[in-house]
Amino acid sequence: MNKHLFLLAAVLCLLFCFGFILTEEAMAQGGGSLAEREGLQAREIDADKLPGKLEMGLALGSTIAMIAVYKYL
Repeated sequence: MNKHLFLLAAVLCLLFCFGFILTEEAMAQGGGSLAEREGLQAREIDADKLPGKLEMGLALGSTIAMIAVYKYL
């Protein structure tokens, strides 16, 4: 059992290190974030398209109802 646990820990450590190295290389090659390259940071949010209080209340109520149904049924 200890050999399996040690092997699992070693594999997870290698995967973590490998992912960290690949992430660093990808960030170095990118030259900037995707939002900066696509021009999304300069975009303004239209207040008319945002949900109002009624829509937010319906979303919150639906979420609470879903949790209650899932818990009690």
